[in-house]
Amino acid sequence: MSRQQQYKANNSIMAHQWHHDFRMCFFFFFLVLVLMTALSNTIFASAFSPTKAMRAEHTSFANHHHHHHHHLESAIPSRRPTSTTQLLANQEQQGDFQQEAQELLAKAQKLREEINQSKPEDSSPATSERQETTALKQQSKWSVNYKNASSDASNIDNTAESLLKSQTYRLYLDVGREEGTWMDPRWGASGRRIEGTLDVCFSSQKATPEMEAKMVSDNQMGASSPCFTVHTANKARLRSGFDEMDVTEPHQGGYRVDGLSSSRRKSQTLRFYVTVNGMEDGDVSIPKGRLYFSLPCFLQSSSGNNPTSPPQIMLSNKEGIISVRQIGWHTGWRREESRILGVFRAVPIEKAHRVDGY
Repeated sequence: MSRQQQYKANNSIMAHQWHHDFRMCFFFFFLVLVLMTALSNTIFASAFSPTKAMRAEHTSFANHHHHHHHHLESAIPSRRPTSTTQLLANQEQQGDFQQEAQELLAKAQKLREEINQSKPEDSSPATSERQETTALKQQSKWSVNYKNASSDASNIDNTAESLLKSQTYRLYLDVGREEGTWMDPRWGASGRRIEGTLDVCFSSQKATPEMEAKMVSDNQMGASSPCFTVHTANKARLRSGFDEMDVTEPHQGGYRVDGLSSSRRKSQTLRFYVTVNGMEDGDVSIPKGRLYFSLPCFLQSSSGNNPTSPPQIMLSNKEGIISVRQIGWHTGWRREESRILGVFRAVPIEKAHRVDGY
């Protein structure tokens, strides 16, 4: 046999063997598939078919539910329409209640009228004092009390109060280190400042000799007016109302006008002081004691032949100076000297009320 014939014979034998193996594999695969199908049908049928116990439980629940529903239907009474007789009885009973309520209301009104007629009017001094105390409590702690600012506090009228308001200003304080101040070098070195407001009224009350003695006399220029009383609010409003500073003598401040001998076309200088309790904020502070203020002003009317009458003034809208009196050597010898504490502006109180809202 040649080599080519032997090669063909081998290929024929291998093909026959492959066909035989393929048929055997297909037979076994088909047999396994049939067995798995039969087994799965048996499992699903046993899992979802109800047992006798389950059927018995379902029957018992249905019977119990039906019995309970029947019991509720028998327990709820049937609603029958109300008869005409019952409706009339209810209406009569309601009418009796209304009549009784009206009678009680009439008795209460009559009793109230009798009490009002028998109650005398309470015009005792104690009542007047309580009313006055209530009015004073309603007075804002940041506002000037005009009863104390008037020379006749018991007979203040609208005209007098209007005149006092025309001489009332709101001071916008700005305390902090200023250029050229003689305050301690460490005072206000951080640049921190204390800002606030204080309402003041320049009244026509003559200052006492004690108040006049507290005025600064080493800075007078020209003729000066007599010293009159400055009335202030009880407290200075600081940091937009989040803080405050007490005025220890709100009705014992003093003021005068310097430079009256100069021409009326030129401005004069208003000098006044108030006494405060002081406060601190870091390295800047307001010392406890008297704060001195100076500001240009203009005379609105002269005092005429009566030099003791207070001048009618209008304050400048420029910045004024706030100072304190402390012992130092800056003038060449040890004595009490003025040291700049800050600056301020004065605004008429009516305008300040419109702008600030208080």
